Parts: sequence; C-alpha cells; structure tokens
Amino acid sequence: MTDLTESTLKLKSELVRNIESTVATSNFNLSKIETDTKAYREEVKAVIKTITEEGNNWKKLIDKKVNSLVKQVQDGEQNALHSMSALTLFNRELLDNCQQWQNNVKEMETTTDVSLLQKLKQIKTDVDKIEFMHIPVAPSVSYRNRKSSGTNIDTLFGELQLLNEQVSTIHGIEPEQSSFYRNSKENIHAFKLILNFEWRGHDVCYARNNTYPTTISD
Repeated sequence: MTDLTESTLKLKSELVRNIESTVATSNFNLSKIETDTKAYREEVKAVIKTITEEGNNWKKLIDKKVNSLVKQVQDGEQNALHSMSALTLFNRELLDNCQQWQNNVKEMETTTDVSLLQKLKQIKTDVDKIEFMHIPVAPSVSYRNRKSSGTNIDTLFGELQLLNEQVSTIHGIEPEQSSFYRNSKENIHAFKLILNFEWRGHDVCYARNNTYPTTISD
C-alpha cells in the first residue's frame, strides 16, 4: 500500500510539474508570438513603404522622360508645320500672280495699243524676278521602342527577402514519457502543438536599390 501511495504521489508530482512546464512554455510562446507578430507587421509596413517609394521614384523619372520626348516631337512638329505653311503661302501667292499675268496677256491679244510691247516687257520682267523658295526634304519622325522584359525591370529594384519558418522543439518532457502519449497515441500531434511549439517567427526585409539615377538619359 505504501508503494502504491508513493507511486501515486510521484506520478502526481510529475504530472503537476509537466503541466506547470506546459503552462509556462505556452505563456512564453504566446508572448513571443505576440511580440514577433507586432514586429513583423511593422517590418511589412516599412518594406511596403520602401517598395512604394522606390516605384514612385521610377514612375516620376519615367513620366519626366516621356514628357521630354513628347515635347521634342511636338516642338519638331511645330517648326516643321511653320516652314511648310510659309512654303504653301509663297506658292499660293505665286499662283495668283501667274493667273493675273495670264489674264493680262490674254487681254492684250485683242488690243493694238502701241504700249503693248512695253506691257509685255514689264510682265516678262516680273516673271524673270521670280525666285522659288527651296523645298526642303519632307519632315519625318520615328521612334524605335526598346523591348522590355521582366528581368530588365527587376534590375531596377532592390532585393526582397521573406522568411517564414516554424520549428517544433521539445520543451520539458518527451511525448513518449507522458501518459497522455501512452494512453492516446492519436493525440500525439495535438500534444506536440501544445507542448513543443517554438515560434521562430516571420521576417521580411527589402534592400532598396540606391543606384537609380536622378534622370533617365536618352
């Protein structure tokens, strides 16, 4: 009877220690998980902010370059249209003068005015004075785009590292030494989750690409 009592007390003492150890471990794990989760979420916010800022910097540079290229095309168009408009006006005025000279010559065919020769000479003088404006090579514009790939885009940004690791470790007693394990092997998985879970936490970091230029060259 004494042996049974001693065995009972010993088992009870062992069980109390195991439960207390489990409670302590669980509380420690819960506290660590809470702390690590809070720190991880702050890291996520910081990484998202960094990535967004870096993307916005590239967007600004790209928008600036696009606006510069578009302005060059528009300025070239304006200059070309101005020159073509001047040439058009010159040739229209010349056509009007030629039509007037043709009419004058036609009218003179029915006259015998002694001044006819003088009038014809004057028209000839006006015609001989004509100097045609040089017609330049027709304006043109083209743009050869560069083929981009995901690899090229990736080189513009920094390096993203994600760590998500969960490792189970033994705290206190081994499952095989517990009556919980011996009496119900089906619950071993739950036992490990309760007793033997150590939170390694999550980690996330982003190395900003500090090599991007202040402007994008041609």
